[in-house]
Amino acid sequence: PAAAAASQADASAHADLSTPKACGPIAPHRATALRQILTHELGPAAAQSLRPFTSLLLSLGELSLSADTGAEAFRGLLRSINAVHLELADVRGIAEELKWQLSLVLESRAADRFMTDLRLTGQSTQAEQQIRRERDLRADLELQLQNLTARLAESAELHRRQAGMLQTATQSLAHAEHGLEAARVAEGERQAWLSHQHHQTVDRLASQAALAQDAAEVARAELREQKDVAAGFQAHNSRLKQELRPWELLKSARTPYTLELARFLHDEAPALAQQAPAHKVRIPVLALEWPPGVQLDASLSWQNLQPKRFFGLLHRLCMGELQPDDEELELTACAFSTVRWVGALDSELEAPRLAALLAFQALRLDRGVAAVCRVVPTKRSLWSGLMGLEPRQSRSSPPVGT
Repeated sequence: PAAAAASQADASAHADLSTPKACGPIAPHRATALRQILTHELGPAAAQSLRPFTSLLLSLGELSLSADTGAEAFRGLLRSINAVHLELADVRGIAEELKWQLSLVLESRAADRFMTDLRLTGQSTQAEQQIRRERDLRADLELQLQNLTARLAESAELHRRQAGMLQTATQSLAHAEHGLEAARVAEGERQAWLSHQHHQTVDRLASQAALAQDAAEVARAELREQKDVAAGFQAHNSRLKQELRPWELLKSARTPYTLELARFLHDEAPALAQQAPAHKVRIPVLALEWPPGVQLDASLSWQNLQPKRFFGLLHRLCMGELQPDDEELELTACAFSTVRWVGALDSELEAPRLAALLAFQALRLDRGVAAVCRVVPTKRSLWSGLMGLEPRQSRSSPPVGT
C-alpha cells in the first residue's frame, strides 16, 4: 500500500507540472518549453515537493532564457535540486532502516538483561557470547547512525543553501520585473512626449508651408511684374540702341566735332543759359547760328583779302598764324534757348570772324573748333527775328548760295 501511494503521488506531481497554469506574461510556446524542461530534469519526488513553486520556477526560467547561457544554468539548477531530493529520499530510507535496527538494539538490550539474569542464575556462556556479538553489532549500528545523521545534516545544509539561492533568484526576478515595469512606464511616457512633439512639429511645418506657399505666390506675382518691367526696359533699351545707332555711326566715322557739339548742348549749355550775362565762355562754332538779317560779303575782292576780313582771317587760321581762341577772333553771343545760340551780334566787325571760323571748321573735320564768346542778353529785335524761323523749324544761316 505504501508503494502504491508513493507512485500515485509521483504521478500526481508529474501531472501538476505538465498541467498548464497561469504564469504571468510568459508566451504560451515558451511556457510549454519550460514545463518540458521541468518534467525532464526533475524526478517525481522533486516535482511533488516543488509543486507550490511551479509559477516561480517558470518565471525564473523565462528570465534565464533571456541570457546566452541561461538555459544551461537553469537546467543545472533543476538537476541540483533533483539530486538533493534524491539524497533526502535516500536519507529517509536509511533513517527507516536505522529505526528498524534500533528496535533490534532495544531487543538486544532486553536480551542483555535477560542474559545478565541468566549469568546471575548460572546459565551457559554461549548466551553470553551471543549477547557480546549483539553489543558489537549495536556499536556498529550506532556508528552508522552517526554517519547517516552527519550526511542528513549535510543534505539539510545543502537544501538550505539551495533554498537561499532560490530566494535570491526570486528577489532578483522581482527586482527585474519592477525595473521592466518602470522602464515600460518610462518608455510609454517618452513615446507620448515624442508623439506630442511630432504633432507640434507637423502643425508648425504645415503653417510654415502655408506661409511659404503664400510667399511663393507673392514672389511669383512680383516676378511676373518684374518680367513685365524687364520687358519694358528691354524694349526701351532696344529703342535707345536704335536711336543711338546714328551717333555710334558718327563716332565710328571719326567726326569728333559732332560729339563735342552734343556734349556742349547737353552738359554746358543749360547751365550757361541760366548764368548772368556779360561773361566769357568757349562755345563750339557749330553751335552758333548766324544772326538774322546780317549779310556776308564772300566776294573775291581786295577788301576781303585784308587780314581782318573773311578770306584774310581764314588764310591766317589755315597757316597757323591765328588760333580759334585768340582774342582777335572773340565773338559776342546770346542764348535764345538752352540749345540755340546766336553769335556775331556785332555784325559789322564779327560777321567775318564767325564766317572764317565756320569755314575753318569745315576744313578741319578731325577736331572741334570753339570760339571765345562774350555772352550778352538777347535783344528784342533779334528775338523777333529768331521767332520768325520757328514755324519752319529752320536754322539761321548766312544768306549764301541758293
